[in-house]
Amino acid sequence: MTVKGNAPNFTSGIKLVRDEQWVGGLAIKVMGWTGPLGQGTTPYKVHGSFPGSFLKEIVVIGSNKNQVVKVTEIPFTTDEEFAKNANALV
Repeated sequence: MTVKGNAPNFTSGIKLVRDEQWVGGLAIKVMGWTGPLGQGTTPYKVHGSFPGSFLKEIVVIGSNKNQVVKVTEIPFTTDEEFAKNANALV
Protein backbone atom coordinates (compact mmCIF):
# COMPACT_ATOMS: atom_id res chain seq x y z
CA MET A 1 0.00 0.00 0.00
CA THR A 2 1.27 3.48 -0.86
CA VAL A 3 -0.14 6.62 0.73
CA LYS A 4 0.59 10.14 -0.52
CA GLY A 5 -0.43 13.48 0.93
CA ASN A 6 0.71 16.74 2.46
CA ALA A 7 1.78 16.95 6.09
CA PRO A 8 2.08 20.10 8.20
CA ASN A 9 5.59 21.51 8.51
CA PHE A 10 7.53 20.08 10.43
CA THR A 11 6.48 16.42 10.30
CA SER A 12 8.85 13.46 10.19
CA GLY A 13 8.90 9.69 10.53
CA ILE A 14 5.66 9.08 8.66
CA LYS A 15 4.80 5.38 8.52
CA LEU A 16 1.84 3.05 8.04
CA VAL A 17 0.75 1.02 11.06
CA ARG A 18 -1.92 -1.66 11.12
CA ASP A 19 -4.71 -0.91 13.63
CA GLU A 20 -4.86 -4.18 15.57
CA GLN A 21 -8.04 -3.08 17.38
CA TRP A 22 -10.05 -2.64 14.14
CA VAL A 23 -12.78 -5.28 13.81
CA GLY A 24 -14.11 -6.62 10.52
CA GLY A 25 -11.36 -5.84 8.05
CA LEU A 26 -8.08 -4.00 7.64
CA ALA A 27 -7.44 -0.49 8.94
CA ILE A 28 -4.14 1.30 8.47
CA LYS A 29 -3.10 4.38 10.45
CA VAL A 30 -0.89 7.01 8.82
CA MET A 31 1.32 8.09 11.70
CA GLY A 32 4.18 10.52 12.11
CA TRP A 33 5.75 12.95 14.54
CA THR A 34 4.84 16.62 14.21
CA GLY A 35 7.18 19.07 15.86
CA PRO A 36 6.57 22.76 16.32
CA LEU A 37 4.03 23.68 13.66
CA GLY A 38 5.46 25.80 10.87
CA GLN A 39 3.84 27.56 7.98
CA GLY A 40 2.74 25.41 5.04
CA THR A 41 2.93 21.72 4.27
CA THR A 42 5.41 19.25 2.83
CA PRO A 43 4.41 16.42 0.46
CA TYR A 44 5.05 12.86 1.63
CA LYS A 45 4.80 9.38 0.17
CA VAL A 46 5.06 6.26 2.32
CA HIS A 47 4.78 2.55 1.51
CA GLY A 48 3.76 -0.34 3.74
CA SER A 49 3.06 -4.02 3.29
CA PHE A 50 0.42 -5.92 5.23
CA PRO A 51 0.41 -9.64 4.43
CA GLY A 52 -2.75 -11.64 4.85
CA SER A 53 -5.90 -12.47 2.99
CA PHE A 54 -7.15 -10.32 0.13
CA LEU A 55 -9.76 -7.78 1.25
CA LYS A 56 -12.00 -5.72 -1.03
CA GLU A 57 -11.43 -2.51 0.93
CA ILE A 58 -9.04 -0.97 3.43
CA VAL A 59 -9.76 1.85 5.87
CA VAL A 60 -6.96 4.46 5.92
CA ILE A 61 -6.96 6.53 9.12
CA GLY A 62 -5.25 9.92 9.02
CA SER A 63 -5.11 12.83 11.43
CA ASN A 64 -7.65 14.84 9.43
CA LYS A 65 -9.89 12.13 7.91
CA ASN A 66 -10.64 8.45 7.46
CA GLN A 67 -11.02 7.08 3.95
CA VAL A 68 -12.24 3.74 2.63
CA VAL A 69 -10.11 2.60 -0.30
CA LYS A 70 -11.41 -0.02 -2.75
CA VAL A 71 -8.78 -2.65 -3.55
CA THR A 72 -8.34 -4.32 -6.92
CA GLU A 73 -6.42 -7.56 -7.06
CA ILE A 74 -3.80 -7.66 -9.81
CA PRO A 75 -2.92 -11.24 -10.73
CA PHE A 76 0.69 -11.96 -11.73
CA THR A 77 2.24 -15.05 -13.21
CA THR A 78 5.87 -14.18 -12.43
CA ASP A 79 7.81 -12.18 -9.85
CA GLU A 80 9.31 -10.09 -12.66
CA GLU A 81 5.86 -9.12 -13.93
CA PHE A 82 4.83 -8.11 -10.39
CA ALA A 83 7.93 -5.93 -9.91
CA LYS A 84 7.47 -4.27 -13.30
CA ASN A 85 3.82 -3.39 -12.61
CA ALA A 86 4.42 -2.38 -8.97
CA ASN A 87 6.82 0.33 -10.14
CA ALA A 88 4.29 1.53 -12.73
CA LEU A 89 1.52 1.89 -10.10
CA VAL A 90 3.56 4.00 -7.66
